[in-house]
Amino acid sequence: MTSCLEGRKNTQYRIPIQPLGTAGRLWFKSSSANELGWSTREAERYMAEKLNDESIRGWLSGRTGWKRRNKTLIKEFHFTSFRDSIVFVNRVASLADDVDHHPDIDIRYTTVNLTLTTHESKGLTQKDIDLAERVDFATSAR
Repeated sequence: MTSCLEGRKNTQYRIPIQPLGTAGRLWFKSSSANELGWSTREAERYMAEKLNDESIRGWLSGRTGWKRRNKTLIKEFHFTSFRDSIVFVNRVASLADDVDHHPDIDIRYTTVNLTLTTHESKGLTQKDIDLAERVDFATSAR
């Protein structure tokens, strides 16, 4: 079985850092596995580590619409037509396939709910944060 990161040695990983005097905010340094000297296995392990509550709260404070519910991130999206909802879902599906991390998607006519969690870690990980950011970027942060 091949790894989801196989052949992605130059993928950018967002490393949480905490500069002095910035409590409550989550800062990131973007680096590739090459720059970090990581193997594919080390990169996968980093991406699957559960995030602590402070990191999640810090990330949520800078985001519109995302909420935390237990061990998940959720966001509700509203559209003017069912067709627009499906176009959005297809865009999310493409993003999810790109990073091999797939959300739960609930479609209710013109409302789409996304739920992100990392099942194997039993909580929220960097994979969830990265996919949420990709979804926001690709959808103009609806």
